[in-house]
Amino acid sequence: MNGEVYCPLYSIIRYKPCPRPPKKTVLLEMLLEVAAEDRLNLGIEGDKVPDPSWMLDVLATLRPDCYIFEKGYVPALIDREVPQDQHMQVDDSDRFWAGQPKLAMLGKSAKSSYSVMNRILGGSSIDNQIIRARERLEA
Repeated sequence: MNGEVYCPLYSIIRYKPCPRPPKKTVLLEMLLEVAAEDRLNLGIEGDKVPDPSWMLDVLATLRPDCYIFEKGYVPALIDREVPQDQHMQVDDSDRFWAGQPKLAMLGKSAKSSYSVMNRILGGSSIDNQIIRARERLEA
């Protein structure tokens, strides 16, 4: 290495739309792979990770036909395993929850505080909220 680092000139940068870019780590892996194929030194070392928008601009300049710039591209979902100690245990001795659909970990409705399952399991039903509000007013 002779101290040279590749950085595209402003005049040659190609901007391509990517409404839903992949995660920063995935984007970094893609950029490093492209740089290795073209034998370019991007100056990315260790914990120093560039801004995702810069990585998208450089990737669009070096590989304008990359699949992340396609119209229907949606980044892959990463399955995360929840540790056993973080699972909530619910008493189902009366089989009330039998046959109910599983609460999805992904999606806005599953994370919403208005979700019926979240209100019941989280103990924040509207009745509990009214009781807590009355207690605060009386105190």
